[in-house]
This record gives sequence, structure tokens and C-alpha cells, in this order.
Amino acid sequence: MSTQRVTPSFAAGEVLSPVVGTATVADLAVGRTAIGVERGGNVWFAGAHDLVRLEGTTLTSFRFPDGHVLSGIAAGPPGVVYLASSSGLVRFAGGVFTLFRPQHLAAAIRNLATSPSGDAAFATAADEVAMVGRYDGRELRVLSPGTGFPPDLKITSLGFDEAGELVIGAEGAVAVQRAGTWTVIRGLDTTAAFAPSIDEIAAAAGAVWLASPVGVYEYCGGTFVLHRTDRPVVCLCIDGDELWFGMRAGGLGRLRAGEVSAFMPGGTLLPQEDVTDLVRGEDGRIWVLAGGAIAFIREGEIERLPA
Repeated sequence: MSTQRVTPSFAAGEVLSPVVGTATVADLAVGRTAIGVERGGNVWFAGAHDLVRLEGTTLTSFRFPDGHVLSGIAAGPPGVVYLASSSGLVRFAGGVFTLFRPQHLAAAIRNLATSPSGDAAFATAADEVAMVGRYDGRELRVLSPGTGFPPDLKITSLGFDEAGELVIGAEGAVAVQRAGTWTVIRGLDTTAAFAPSIDEIAAAAGAVWLASPVGVYEYCGGTFVLHRTDRPVVCLCIDGDELWFGMRAGGLGRLRAGEVSAFMPGGTLLPQEDVTDLVRGEDGRIWVLAGGAIAFIREGEIERLPA
């Protein structure tokens, strides 16, 4: 399938001027929507209308005007961070936030992901038709169903494999690309009473990992293995030879050597049992978003930020 290009793809970028202030740990205790770690180590925490950046031990807040609802964070090349917002794609680079509003497409950006080289991919829509955008910091390519990616996919997530090839998660299916050719795999779990959606994608050690309501799928060498869980899996984080995952109303899970372990709030410092985002920092800590609050995993133990 070929890639459809739309020119011009973005209107000229609009520089945003958020109100900059000092944040405290209390600001991370509620209302967070996403976590991201930039290449260089800074950790970003999104709220509905604000960002908090952890740089070393310093917390800085960036408050945006109403209308810019933030829902996702992904690391670009060194010094670049991408944000999914209700107004378009936001790019932070050189200390400046720039909003790009897709022309001919819906403004809201969903399912933001970045490749190993830092290129961004996101889902959006045109006249209620799902579209996929690819942005490398210079040019936007818009992929349309049937020309840029397979048709009849209800997209629920985007990701990349280790080679930088786009992977599309959908309701009851996943689409993978090899040398420009797409393959769609459907009916992943024939024992389920419904077609599971793919809610997040991660890749490492030659495998692609897929989060779904029935557990974690491991896709390697053209074969799927399902590591079943009791609760829906919604986020993934690879840490060496371990895979951590967050579950809806199910706390944290860890997959190690094919064995699944679960961690719930009772008896741990996990803020709540609803874990919706996980990301590994360059210092080895795994940041956890649970019920809108933040914790982290260090050397297998769950901790909170000191007040």
C-alpha cells in the first residue's frame, strides 16, 4: 500500500505561551492524564490543561489556556517532546511549545506514539473516517484507509516495532507492516465472548507486545502467545527482560519468564488500582499513573515521590 500525502499538511505552527510556575509533589497527587520521559531524562506529567516537568529534583508547571486538553505524551528526538491535545499536535523543542492544527482533519489527536528514531504517529479523523498522521519534525504524511494502511480497522492504538515499522492496534485485530506490505491478523482470541481491542503496543527483543482486555499478547516470529489476566490490560512498559503492565481496576502486573504477578494497592504504595500509564525513565525508575496520581517502581518496589 502506498502512503497518501496531503500538501499542505499542517497550517503554520502556532506558538503557545503557557503560564510557567513552580509545581509541588501535591500537584502530582490528582488529575494527571499521562506520563512521558524525554530523551535526556526529564519526566513530564500531563493534566487536563497543564504539564508538570521533573528536571532533576525541580518541578515546573506549564498551564495552558482552556481548549487545550492534553491526553498523551511521547518522546521525540533528543530535546523534543510531543503532546496529544484536543486542539492538535503540540511539539516542545528549544523551550518552545508549538501547536500544529491538521488541515482537513479533526483537531483532536489520539493514540500518540513515537518511533525509535523519534518520529511521531497519531490517529485522527477526516469526515469521521479514521486517518493516521506521521510527522518527522519537517513534514506530515497522512495515511488514509485503503491506501496508506488497511481498511476496516477501528483504530484503538498505534505503536512501532524495533525496526521502526508502524503497528496498528484495532478492535479485534492488529496490523503489522514488513517491507511496505501490511498484514492484518484478526480473531486473536477465539475463546473470548467479544473481539478484544488492542489498547497499547510495545516492542523489545524481537517481539511485539499488545495490551488487551483479555491479557497481554506476545507476537514473535509470526506467532501469538496470550498471557491471560483477570483484568483488562491498558498500558505496557518494558524493563530489560521484564514486562510491566497496568490494568483497569486491577493494579499492576509483571510478566517475567512467562509468569504473571499482580500488585494491588493494599500492602503497596500504589495510589489506586486503576493503572492507566507506565513509562520507564533513563534512571531505571518506572513511572506509574494510577487513578490520576503518580508513583514509581524502583528495583521492583513501588514508591511515592517524597513530599
